[in-house]
Amino acid sequence: KILGTLKVYSPVPRHWTKEEIGYLSTIASQTGLALENARLYLSLREYYLSAVQTLAAALEAKDVYTRGHSMRVAKWARACARVLGLGVEEQEQVYVAGLLHDLGKIGVREEILLKPGLLTAEERKEMQRHPLVGTGILEPARFPAAVIAAVRYHHEDYGGGGYPAGLAGEEIPLLARIIRVADAYDAMTSARPYREALTARQAREELRRCAGQQFDP
Repeated sequence: KILGTLKVYSPVPRHWTKEEIGYLSTIASQTGLALENARLYLSLREYYLSAVQTLAAALEAKDVYTRGHSMRVAKWARACARVLGLGVEEQEQVYVAGLLHDLGKIGVREEILLKPGLLTAEERKEMQRHPLVGTGILEPARFPAAVIAAVRYHHEDYGGGGYPAGLAGEEIPLLARIIRVADAYDAMTSARPYREALTARQAREELRRCAGQQFDP
């Protein structure tokens, strides 16, 4: 399979020795192998992201009010990571975690998930299990540890008192703190059965008001 050609030029006419041709052939073969591996990696990455998006779509098929929520959270979170100067790998990890942050809601009963009013204490307890359920789905699939941690802890509050572990401040993984903000912003600016959507300005003011309590300042 020919992927391309390696061309070598000399400023003056010359005869290429057998050894030189063999050496160049080795370089060309190694370059071809590297190119093919890169193409395979990109192909696998596309399959991986497609599988992740399918999981997110499976969740949103249950809840019409959150349709598009996971994709928007993923995009907001990646944008935040970029502005914070995080590396390409961390940007991709927070994007994947954003797509999957609510995956555990697949295990929440629809009458709770779609309830138009306030939840009872028992219903709230079941809803708050979703980060652990999501973690349980992702761990056997060997998702990156940073992605799993972000999904597990994205409802922890910077000032403490969140769930599921009650972590606070820097104890909460950075990617989880990013998703906490992106998730809250999208939830506030989206309509729900029990309330109207806030404007972008109102949502930003709420984020600032709760900085240091719910959100990483």
